[in-house]
Amino acid sequence: MTIRVEVARIDNVFQANRIINVSSHKPCSHEISAVSFIAPRPSLHTPWETVIRECADSSVSAIARSNWKALQWFFFGVTDTWRLKTRVSDYKKFWKVTPQLNASRPTRLSPEVELTSGAKHRFAAMAAIRSTDVPVFAEWIRATQCGMFILTDATLDLTAAITSTFAQQSGAASGTAIDWNRAVSLICSSKFIIGRCSGAFDDPDASVDFFFDPRFVQPFEELD
Repeated sequence: MTIRVEVARIDNVFQANRIINVSSHKPCSHEISAVSFIAPRPSLHTPWETVIRECADSSVSAIARSNWKALQWFFFGVTDTWRLKTRVSDYKKFWKVTPQLNASRPTRLSPEVELTSGAKHRFAAMAAIRSTDVPVFAEWIRATQCGMFILTDATLDLTAAITSTFAQQSGAASGTAIDWNRAVSLICSSKFIIGRCSGAFDDPDASVDFFFDPRFVQPFEELD
């Protein structure tokens, strides 16, 4: 499968987004950069998991050979639906309803933070992950649109406070999924790179896209 890499400078995340999002947040007032690893879906019978794995593997390999190779990989996610608060949901929180992610044994975990909306709630969590586990998390992000990758060389303490901040800045604390325009506008206004995974329904391909602010992060450059 041939992977296509696109490097772009964009003034609105929608220009790199094939999945239409509705956002109430004002788009970035400055230029944002994006690097996309794109794999075509050979046929409608090809599982999306297979295609997104190709994208994820390619992105991990390319980043390991680039000026971004020292960056740490983190995952942020929220449970994919708002649920009525019960003893079961209180017990399961995030990791017990995402066993495929928990099975990867992340190296560090944040507290599981409760988000509430009326009588319903959901849980947010963060983890430091190994690059070898990126494909597993990429498929979950693609399928749910309720998570993202975070790459940074900054020290990131996985506290309840930082998890709550990412929940607010990504729109996950009030919406149904990640609001990518809001996330890019707010989270990329620092040294954070955020990663999105897409591909669904009749899309011709899948992609792993990384967004960053070139004022704070060096543009992606393969070294080998």
